[in-house]
Amino acid sequence: MTFLSLSILCSTINHLMFKAFQRLDVAVLPAIVVNYLACIIIGYLSMERTSPGGQCLGPNLLVLSMLQGALLIGSFFLMSATTRKNGVGVAALAARLAVILPTITAFFLYGDSAHALKLAGIGIAVAALYLSSVEKDASEAVGAGLQPLPILLFFSFGMNLILAKYVQVHHLDRMTYHGYLMVAFGFAFLSGLGVLIYKLARRETPCRRKDWVAGILLGINNYGSLYFMIRTIAQPGWESSVVFPTISASVVMLSFLGAFVIFGERASRRKLTALAIGVAAIILINSR
Repeated sequence: MTFLSLSILCSTINHLMFKAFQRLDVAVLPAIVVNYLACIIIGYLSMERTSPGGQCLGPNLLVLSMLQGALLIGSFFLMSATTRKNGVGVAALAARLAVILPTITAFFLYGDSAHALKLAGIGIAVAALYLSSVEKDASEAVGAGLQPLPILLFFSFGMNLILAKYVQVHHLDRMTYHGYLMVAFGFAFLSGLGVLIYKLARRETPCRRKDWVAGILLGINNYGSLYFMIRTIAQPGWESSVVFPTISASVVMLSFLGAFVIFGERASRRKLTALAIGVAAIILINSR
């Protein structure tokens, strides 16, 4: 329960930090790149504490770690492009509903239990995530969601979670968690750094001290969100079809509350309905 709670908390803080970036005029691209650098450092320091002799990832795990990094940075760029072309609501919808993919695969690949209350809870959670992401007219969001960018974003986020679960089941153990994440974030950092250098050369983005500070703070939290999520799905008896929808619905609800308390944001009636549905979904999903 500790790892689950920490994963939800870190993921919620991630959402609120990006909202704060907007308010404080933080340049997102430099902050994201610095965030990955901070994650590398945290992974290295954590790895040294758990394994003083160091860790060696085998060739298969190394390739999977690089793929995880590619999905991390790819999801970020797809999120940015989808937001520009289709709007914030559609981008959020595609990213949040991506939890469907690892939830479905868990039934077929890992033998997760499928009783009526749990399946109903998953369906209700999807409805809550949908309602929380639609800004105006639902039909407009559905139509926009059929366009290429939102579909790519949906699969990118979903594959990221599917890969994390696969690696945790077949390759990771207590001694390789941090090494795996360090390489993944390292690959994402190098990819993002290339884009940042290009943007800086063309003077298309600033890179100020506050962007660096924001990136470091984001990195500390971002590392925790992924690390604690992987540790949660590694707990004996914790099924992915329970963990992923629970984390997603909880993060949405806490983000609403956090935005209200910190930024004074008012939630629409639709989002308040999503909040209530989300609570019901979590209860049903975790019923035995």
